[in-house]
Amino acid sequence: VETGGFLFGERNDYLKTAWIDIATPPPSDSYATETKFICGTKGVKELNESIKLKYFNTVRAIGSWHTHPRSLPFPSNTDITGIGEILLQEDCNREKHILVIVQPLTDNKLQIGAYLFVKNNFHIIE
Repeated sequence: VETGGFLFGERNDYLKTAWIDIATPPPSDSYATETKFICGTKGVKELNESIKLKYFNTVRAIGSWHTHPRSLPFPSNTDITGIGEILLQEDCNREKHILVIVQPLTDNKLQIGAYLFVKNNFHIIE
């Protein structure tokens, strides 16, 4: 089945670099099948606050990760829609979201795709 979770670390736009310190397992309200993963959010806000406190505001939520066991590590329409929903939430104070997609290959190898989404590129359609 697909799986995923959240990424905590630091992003430096000037250096065009991101450091990922923590990749979480899926929250308990996530939904996973062989072809779909919907990442839940239960406890993530509290976890983010706890991590920020522990690391003196240098580590925080910077994105999410999930697997594509049967397809290339490119964002699907579902992925893009989900990230737009995250960034456009009223209580989301982030301007950018990193998405890492992992495709397991044979011989314990992985193919990884990493993408940066910007809040200004999403719009609410009413």
